[in-house]
Amino acid sequence: MSDILHVRKWRWPMTDPVNEVSERTQPFLIALGKACNRVTAELDAGLQEVGINARQLGILLALAYDDARSPAALAKLVGVDPGRMTRLLDVLKSRGLLERDRSDKDRRVVDVSLTQEGWETIARSAQVIPEIRRRRLAHFTQSDLDALSVLVRKLLDG
Repeated sequence: MSDILHVRKWRWPMTDPVNEVSERTQPFLIALGKACNRVTAELDAGLQEVGINARQLGILLALAYDDARSPAALAKLVGVDPGRMTRLLDVLKSRGLLERDRSDKDRRVVDVSLTQEGWETIARSAQVIPEIRRRRLAHFTQSDLDALSVLVRKLLDG
């Protein structure tokens, strides 16, 4: 038992550069994770009346406003692995929000597109999202939002 206690109390030496970075960044990363979870939970709750969640809305919006048409391109754009994207697309297809068709150019390729119901779901979501956004971002100035945007881009481009 004392060996377990010894291991739990052990810390990297302070001269280790990885530890120094970790000690500085851990509070930020924890706060960022909590913020993402909270915003996602609020979006999920608000979107319940529309019948989708935040991740599903992200896929619908990617289909509506980006050039991604293949499951692989959508997975990369949304930030999930291709297998997960296939399962997410299965759910959206079963609900009539999108359709999959073989590409005319290359029959091995599947093109994904929104159905009329998918477009209507985006429109209904657009009536819910602004209030959630207003509530969550009300205490930020434009300068705060600009700075946060720059920092998040740096984190993503990292």
